[in-house]
This record gives sequence, C-alpha cells and structure tokens, in this order.
Amino acid sequence: ASREEDLRRLAYESADWRVPQFTSSYASERDWYEHLRTPLSRGAVMENRELLSVRHFSDSCWGYVRAGVDGDTLVLMDYAAKETQADTLVYLLRWAAQASMRLGCTRIEAGRDIRRMSEMCRQLGWKAELVQDNQAAPLLGIR
Repeated sequence: ASREEDLRRLAYESADWRVPQFTSSYASERDWYEHLRTPLSRGAVMENRELLSVRHFSDSCWGYVRAGVDGDTLVLMDYAAKETQADTLVYLLRWAAQASMRLGCTRIEAGRDIRRMSEMCRQLGWKAELVQDNQAAPLLGIR
C-alpha cells in the first residue's frame, strides 16, 4: 500500500478509537486525515515523515507513532493505539528504541502517557526520568 493509502486507512480506523487527538480537535475523518498527512512541528522539532509508523495486526491498524529528531533525541510527537493495553505501549517503546539506534539517537522523549511509559520502562529495565521542558510541561526522557 502507498503512504497515502496507509494514511487514509489509519484516519478511517483511528477515528473509531476515540483518541483525544481526534475527539478534541476534529469533526470529521477527512479533517483527521488532513491532520495525519501534515507534518507536525513542536518548537524547533519537525516531524520526519520517514519515521511515521503504523502498526498493523490482524489486517487492521492498531497504533501509530509520529516522530522527529532534535540533536541526539528521538521525539515522539504524536502516538495513539486502538487499545490502551500494555502490549501496545511495549510495541511503541520497542519501535522507538529501534528507531533511535538506527538514527544514532541516545535519548527518547515523550510528552503524553508519561507515567504509564515510565512504569513500562521500569518493568523493561530501561532508565527513564520525568523532566520539565522549557514550557513547564512534564516530559519523559528515556536513555
């Protein structure tokens, strides 16, 4: 499937997940699709579209992650899953670890679900810390 087909399918399926990214900001799947196909920016960090990853399982979308790189840090800019089970969080963290190694990053940063992610990192034996960013929002840093 092409990248555009994958994004259309993700928009259609993930609208039913009722994730806050969709429910709080978008009225239609078309608007959600436009959001998903537009690169994100957070401060000086721009989403790297090559890092967009959609997890498929049993012929349906189960999760996605959008990320960018800031120096030696892989920044998880947007991510969601069909279900909020531990398995989906492990898949996200393992994808992030593999991507960061491939890109030469030594740190992973996330700004949502940080307490759950911190606990999962602890269970995986990974070093993680909660830090404040320059905008006073808590972040999770994983090394």
